[in-house]
Amino acid sequence: MADYRSRVAGLLFDEGGLSNSPLDTTAARNPVPDGTGNHTNKGVTWAAFSMLAPKLGYKATPELFYRMPKDIWMKIYKVGFWDAVRGDEIKSQAIADMIVDIAYNAGPGRAAQLTQRALNRLGHKPPLPESTVFGPLTVRGVNQFSRTKTQQIRLLGKLREVRIAHWQSLSSWETFKNGWLNRVNKLYQSGLETIKKNAGTGLVVFAVAGLSWYLYQKTQS
Repeated sequence: MADYRSRVAGLLFDEGGLSNSPLDTTAARNPVPDGTGNHTNKGVTWAAFSMLAPKLGYKATPELFYRMPKDIWMKIYKVGFWDAVRGDEIKSQAIADMIVDIAYNAGPGRAAQLTQRALNRLGHKPPLPESTVFGPLTVRGVNQFSRTKTQQIRLLGKLREVRIAHWQSLSSWETFKNGWLNRVNKLYQSGLETIKKNAGTGLVVFAVAGLSWYLYQKTQS
């Protein structure tokens, strides 16, 4: 099964630090209540930070949001995003990494919709209804269409395709397209490498996850 630690270092690199960009219209609707207009830190929006606070056992204050301790960030990532797309149940590391990246970038609901869309375009029978819930049928479809190396490559490519199409439908496409395309293409290429290396063995999954976790710890020290 996939390891949630695999994408940690990549996410932190791609997301960067504090943001108050008004072009990120969804996040900008719910900024930190301190008048600064800041709304995102390390890819975590104030809305998500506040919503998950009672469940994860911390108090959502502006000071804590700006500090974003590593233990809280990891809980938010694992519970709010990885678990929301049932990452522990996905067998392919490359596919899980792509799906959780969609969730982290656009929300778990959008990740569910785009995953279902990708599976349907690959011929899932019966077609999956596009919903905002990443349920048992969706994760079963993901595993069904990633049994072989060839299937994983096709699904990875289709996820990239529907993700780009979604971005192109947004009014902010022209502003962010270069960064978005660089992000998804880099993830696609690393996914191909993971699929090729993992053919016949699961050892590489844990090596990659361990290295990613080590690099993350180094950045926090």
